[in-house]
Amino acid sequence: MLRTLLAMLVTAAAVLVAPVHPATATAQPFAYRGAVSLPATGALFGAFVKLDPHNGLNRRTAQTNFEALAGRQMAIDRQYYFWNDNWPTTDDVWSAGQGRTLYLSWSAHPNDLSGCRKWADIAAGLYDADIHSQAAKVIAFPYPIFFAFHHEPTTGNNNDSCGTPPDFIAAWRHIHDLWVADGVTNVTWSWTMTAWSFLQGNAGSFYPGDNFVDIIAADGYNWYGCTFHPGPWREPKEVFQQFHDFGVAHLKPMVIAEYGVGEDPANPGRKGQWFTNLADLLKTWTDIKGISQFNVGNGSCDRYIDTSPTSLDAFQKNGADPYFKPPVTTTGVTVADFSFSPTTIKPGRGTGAQWTFNGPSNHTATDSSGMKLFDSGSRAPGSAYSFYFIAAGNYKYKCTIYPTMTGLVKVPVLADPPSGGVTTTFTITWAANHPPTSYVFDVQIQRPGSSLWVDWQLGVTTVSATFVPDSGTGTYSFHARYRKLSTNKSSQYSDPASIVVS
Repeated sequence: MLRTLLAMLVTAAAVLVAPVHPATATAQPFAYRGAVSLPATGALFGAFVKLDPHNGLNRRTAQTNFEALAGRQMAIDRQYYFWNDNWPTTDDVWSAGQGRTLYLSWSAHPNDLSGCRKWADIAAGLYDADIHSQAAKVIAFPYPIFFAFHHEPTTGNNNDSCGTPPDFIAAWRHIHDLWVADGVTNVTWSWTMTAWSFLQGNAGSFYPGDNFVDIIAADGYNWYGCTFHPGPWREPKEVFQQFHDFGVAHLKPMVIAEYGVGEDPANPGRKGQWFTNLADLLKTWTDIKGISQFNVGNGSCDRYIDTSPTSLDAFQKNGADPYFKPPVTTTGVTVADFSFSPTTIKPGRGTGAQWTFNGPSNHTATDSSGMKLFDSGSRAPGSAYSFYFIAAGNYKYKCTIYPTMTGLVKVPVLADPPSGGVTTTFTITWAANHPPTSYVFDVQIQRPGSSLWVDWQLGVTTVSATFVPDSGTGTYSFHARYRKLSTNKSSQYSDPASIVVS
């Protein structure tokens, strides 16, 4: 779809933690490490909205027009950037601030469409200055995002000058490793291919590897009626089956990052039924955690949701379905003159806090630990800000505009089982994900009969450890904190979690 998208952008220039349970596999044996919080059940519902006279000629107008038509706000906002574009943009800040999760692609193509930053050259370090510069911009963006380097990298799609599958893998891994070293923690690494490449069996040759990918994504379409890409009518399962099989085989959560369908002139209700069939399918493929409609006009096969009353009705019904409105895994805080309410919240590891700014004055939600983990910046009434906490600890924060406004986020340690005998093996968990470079976890223990806390796991990057009672019967307690090595600043230690040994 990249070639089509590039062509559309040229024309325009001229005139979106919980464990995932795959439907046909056992639960994942590894922790999901992405920054975006995925729903335990259901799927995030989103769209890419092309800027054109049909949708609207600027980003905010097009988005709000589309959402008014759809009857709801999108959970995912899909956007695309070229190598030398300046992003995230002010529109990205606006969109994320309203509660959408951005799904951003960064192409190796420059914005004048002249050639490509060759993947092998990216991997060799020739463009490291660009990569570090972009890392700094992403770090400064105060929201989690889905991130795809060079989506749809298959041969064709204007990619012939970019390199080979091994070159792509090397470039992806190089960007990943540089960003991790730079301290980027707010991205979900989203490997994004065409559904057709999975059907043809060549997608896997571009796969960077399980350790470099958080989610597997596909862009897939029913091309029926498209004069520039003719094909038979294909139902959603025909489009996405091989993609889903690949994701299940790798035990990864999945996202349909683009989808679309045109009308069948001989059957006016067929497009609407396609939307309905997609929704029904996804309720059986519960490891697909998000979908994004590609709302564009392609002439012979317009993919706008309102090409017919039955199409619009089906899309609106999907958007209103509770399955596509999964609970948001954040704990809410209301910010008003001049307090945070509630003052203390207790989200789980891997989940987050969402501050809703009600004003009437501007406020901030700013980490006061010295680690500079999060800072909403000055927020006007009507905006929102989220941050996801991977590790146990007590996190103090304040409003920098009105410093007497303070709050506390308490993220707990988990001790499992809560009780047992002297031969029981207990698991102590203090984080949902491994930390970024320069961050570590400290865990202390308090043994029976002692009031002292002593180091148990100091400066570790693992998320849990087993413990067999080493001081007989009684109560053992554990607490943990999150620490930045470069400054030695940290959260406070978490509230203790205890086990009772008898």
